[in-house]
Amino acid sequence: MVVCERVVTVRFLFLFLLASILLGVPFVNATVFEFEGRSYFVHVENPNRSYYGEIMKIFHAALLAQSSISGELKECEKVIDLPVGTAKGNHSYGGICTLDQGGKEIKFIICADIMVGHQVMQFGGILSQERLAKFVALNCFGG
Repeated sequence: MVVCERVVTVRFLFLFLLASILLGVPFVNATVFEFEGRSYFVHVENPNRSYYGEIMKIFHAALLAQSSISGELKECEKVIDLPVGTAKGNHSYGGICTLDQGGKEIKFIICADIMVGHQVMQFGGILSQERLAKFVALNCFGG
């Protein structure tokens, strides 16, 4: 069963990249991660894309919703998208970000999905792309 899932994941990734090249879509920085027996297609967001600002607004709103956390969202050094379902469907975003608390900078990870409204933050730990992808998959994936 695991071999079959990997073949499907590899085929999906290959077809996605091939379509991107043939349709003239700019190069996509993407990775497939596996957590708890499921494969997740993780798209690393480019800060120069027009919708990147919208993702940052979602993170900012999630931060404001947490009354116990004070500070300002300074930046996110890594932002990912775990699309759920079809194109233009539900998206779950995650970021490795910096919170500015009066000159003290604190790194954290955050995730939010746009369909249901999951919003989760976690401070501390190792801040890697793989950990971020797993965090989004387990806390904010899907609708």
